[in-house]
Amino acid sequence: MKTSDFFYNLPEKLIAQTPLEPRDSSRLMVLHKDSDEIEHKHFYDIIDYLEPGDALIVNDSRVIPARIYGQKDDTGAKIEFLLLRQIDGNRWETLVKPGRKAKIGSRFTFGEGLLKAEVVEITDDGNRIVNLTCQEGNIYTTLDRIGQMPLPPYITEKLEDQERYQTVYSNELGSAAAPTAGLHFTNELLEKIKAKGVNIGYVTLHVGLGTFRPVKVDDVTKHKMHSEHYEIPKETAELIKATKAAGKRVIAVGTTSCRTLESVASAGEIKACDGFIATDNSVYLDDPPAVQIANIYRSRAMGYFMQSHGVYTIGNFRGGSEELYTDKIFRTPPVVDGLPHNSIIAISPYGCVKNCEERKHFEASLYVMLDYLHPKVVLVYSHGIDKILKALRHKTQFVVYNDWISIMHGKGAHGIWL
Repeated sequence: MKTSDFFYNLPEKLIAQTPLEPRDSSRLMVLHKDSDEIEHKHFYDIIDYLEPGDALIVNDSRVIPARIYGQKDDTGAKIEFLLLRQIDGNRWETLVKPGRKAKIGSRFTFGEGLLKAEVVEITDDGNRIVNLTCQEGNIYTTLDRIGQMPLPPYITEKLEDQERYQTVYSNELGSAAAPTAGLHFTNELLEKIKAKGVNIGYVTLHVGLGTFRPVKVDDVTKHKMHSEHYEIPKETAELIKATKAAGKRVIAVGTTSCRTLESVASAGEIKACDGFIATDNSVYLDDPPAVQIANIYRSRAMGYFMQSHGVYTIGNFRGGSEELYTDKIFRTPPVVDGLPHNSIIAISPYGCVKNCEERKHFEASLYVMLDYLHPKVVLVYSHGIDKILKALRHKTQFVVYNDWISIMHGKGAHGIWL
């Protein structure tokens, strides 16, 4: 399974910068994995797809306000820490920007002296192990005073209400990022779901950097995850076993809940346990839950690769047509579906590739086409795509033409507009 199999274009304008109110008013895309039928709903309609006796498994981890800003003690240089996980006591693994200012022995101050940090180790992947010292109270009360919610980099608007980046059922403090699929549930919706006879079980997986770090390898199965701490309580383990024994569905809310269940199940039966999901765990699933509820991920995000079995997918988008959130999201590229492999392919961008966004869209589509069809030769009507073709010459042979008529004349090529 190649990373390029999952490339798609997600325009920045479709990523909501502020949360909708109420939470469950976000749009809901329902993908039926047996028929590939797609429906467009709102998240509060999720109850219509749940059945009495189903088990809804949610991640009750709570986000730490883990992003802190300070200065280096000896130079006054500005620094940003993202606290990833507590190792023991006051020792934490952190992501530091800029990393070059955080050598072993470097000391930093945050919140006008409320928190101090010293770098004691640098990990193989460049993260820092630091010792933290609080002026008063403990690290968690201090972070409540000086920390900010660790929003992903593509969210640029300031979060006015920090609780909006927590699920309504969050309980166990420890995540460096929210288990975002659960953000769309309201207490009222959960009560309606329970009243329908759907059981709700809780697992805890403290979300770390690995969940959102891009997949950079060509082979998805070679991707190495950061380890993350999880716990499955006895009540949840028994609920899952009883649900499966009754022939009902286990429904994972979010890729974090899904990964917790699959990781435990891979070692045998689901049972009460806790520990760390190993870094060598595969990010794709051979035996997924019956249904998964998940947000639409950006291309190359780890969670996106876990959705290849068909999911109820939710996206918090504003404006535009309903079809926008399905644009260029595909498992088998529809633009090349049914075309022969190892053939001669003629391609042309639909219109001029005249700006950065269009170039990215065209390049992503071209990557998918090449990896899916493995053509012998690609005949190209080139109009502003010379740099893209140069970057892809290692994949196949390109022949460039100046007009679309000559490219098709007598070549026996299959034509594609990307």
